[in-house]
This record gives sequence, C-alpha cells and structure tokens, in this order.
Amino acid sequence: NHIVLSETPGPAFEMVVSLTRQKVPGLVISSTFPTKIMRQFNLPEDTVIYWLTYTASSHNTLDPKRLEFECTRALSNFVKNNKGPVILLDGVEYLVIENSFEKILKFIKKVNDIASVNEATFIVAVNSGSLPLDQLTTLKKEFDKVIVVEDYLPPPES
Repeated sequence: NHIVLSETPGPAFEMVVSLTRQKVPGLVISSTFPTKIMRQFNLPEDTVIYWLTYTASSHNTLDPKRLEFECTRALSNFVKNNKGPVILLDGVEYLVIENSFEKILKFIKKVNDIASVNEATFIVAVNSGSLPLDQLTTLKKEFDKVIVVEDYLPPPES
C-alpha cells in the first residue's frame, strides 16, 4: 500500500494508469467527476470509477458520509471479484471535511486490511499541504511506502 503526497493527484493516477494498462483491474474512488478523470488521465475504459458526491447521477456514486456501508462494500466487492487489482483513493481531504480525521483513518485501516487479504494494491493520493502535520504523520504510518512528489508536471494533453 502506498500514500502519494503531491500537490495534485496526477502522480497517483499515473501509477494506476501504468498498472491498468498492464491489464490489472482498476478501481478509483474520487471526489472528481468521473468523465473528467477519464479524459484527464486517459484511464482504460474498463476502470471502475466511483464518484464521492451527494449528487444523484447516472455514474457510480458513493455518499461521502457512508464510508462504512457504501464505500467499504464497493471496495470489498471489487477486490473479491478481481484478481490482484489496484485501488486508488483520491479525495481524502474532502472525506476528512465531511467526516472526521479519525473516521477516515479507521476507513483507511480497514481498506488496507481488505487490500492485504485480497492481494490488491492500495494507493492513496493526498495533498500534503491540506492536512495538519500531526494528521499527516499519523496517516503516513499506515502505509508501507510513502511517495513524495515535488514539482509534478502533468503529461501533455493529446
């Protein structure tokens, strides 16, 4: 499991794109609209994207306050039905605002356990400037690998 600290989620998405292009099943949970993500990062069509929102939509949506039920169920079902998948959680800052840091930490611990048991790769994108230092330090302890990306330049648009 990896936490990617960057001003933008781009480096974490690039990790997911790299794996999904090698036919690894991919799941993204993000506070960004799915069509925008697909266009911006050129994810393979079969990548499953859940949008963290209160807005009813034709897209796969998850209520950001229903972590225990909706989000955990979506993740569990995906990893159980796909061999060795990659999961990206983008929008931690939004989830902290909607819930609390303690609830998000508990949720991340649970997802780490689900990923470990099911041989999934779990990647979390966090803007390091968006959380207080003590919370960021606590969060980093939950991950096997901490990746810090500075001066990220997004790929040119095609």
